[in-house]
Amino acid sequence: GVAAIDNDTAYPMFEVAAFPINAEAAAAFMKRCRRVLVVEEGDPLLEEELALIAQKYQLDTVISGRKDGKFSPVGELNADLVSLALSGSEMRSTTTTAQSIPISDTMQQRPQPDLPVRPPVLCAGCPHRASFYIWGQAARKHQAIFTGDIGCYTLGNAQPLDAVDTCLCMGASFTLAQGLKLAEPKRPVVAFLGDSTFFHSGIPGMINAVFNNTPIKMVVLDNRTTAMTGNQTNPGVGQNLMGKQTVTVDPLAVAKACGVQFVREVDPFDLSASIATASEALQYPGPALIVMRQPCATLLKHTGSRMRFAVNSATCTNCGICIGKLGCPALVRKEGKVHINGSCTGCGICAQVCPSGSIAEVQAHEN
Repeated sequence: GVAAIDNDTAYPMFEVAAFPINAEAAAAFMKRCRRVLVVEEGDPLLEEELALIAQKYQLDTVISGRKDGKFSPVGELNADLVSLALSGSEMRSTTTTAQSIPISDTMQQRPQPDLPVRPPVLCAGCPHRASFYIWGQAARKHQAIFTGDIGCYTLGNAQPLDAVDTCLCMGASFTLAQGLKLAEPKRPVVAFLGDSTFFHSGIPGMINAVFNNTPIKMVVLDNRTTAMTGNQTNPGVGQNLMGKQTVTVDPLAVAKACGVQFVREVDPFDLSASIATASEALQYPGPALIVMRQPCATLLKHTGSRMRFAVNSATCTNCGICIGKLGCPALVRKEGKVHINGSCTGCGICAQVCPSGSIAEVQAHEN
């Protein structure tokens, strides 16, 4: 392909989508070039591999990138850094980052897209928001420790939910919880794990909790997909990656087969029933597993219709509890009043927390 920088210079481009690299194709590309600039985030793995390929095929092509100082060995890359590297500027300082370099005149003249003025946030209608609220209500007064994991639900660490205290690596929430329970035996420890990660690397940790009778509370956030990486299916969905129907592996059945005695399934959009189950689990003296099951909000676009909620401004007291407790992006203030915008997917948890009963379903609308 061809990459254009500053709209006036074209450079031949070789795109690597996956490892291992096609050595013959890479060598054929490098034969056409005196110098190759490797643009990759993280460690210079591709840069090192291309250097080996150049050596193997006896090419004189110079390989540049993070290792030879064209880019800093730390920090993220952007268009400005790539433009500077292509223009011949050396980036040898380990402290040079995207924020510390001047933006070129040509970059300043380009129209810049409007960026959302907000931090990363769970989607409107995300069932994880309800799950975090539920466990916060049930366990926070007991000074609970919440272990998190890799996925969209890592965002549960932010206010106002504040329900993720740790995040290490995929599947670590169940095992970290066990260590923390040994260190803090008087405090309840609740471990959150997505349904995909449960199948990927959560089951051994669950078995270990059973084997050692460690009374942690394991929560499987089952949103029926692998949302963070593109909505891939998982063994609990009953459909493989090729779209074919297959056996559904139920986390509840797996937990029971592994010896967990307290196993429950709840609908996180039913706040009162879910809080009651969470409270029951916290009182149980052994390990417990609770599956909180509701489809990911992004899957709703594939369904026919969905609900929508609205605020009755005549009865709303403008207390802000819905905004302050949930942090849903569909809940906003408009002209000083609480308003529900068009991103609402009809989960209805705001209506359940509203003390004045001023939020209600108003219509079903097509996607």
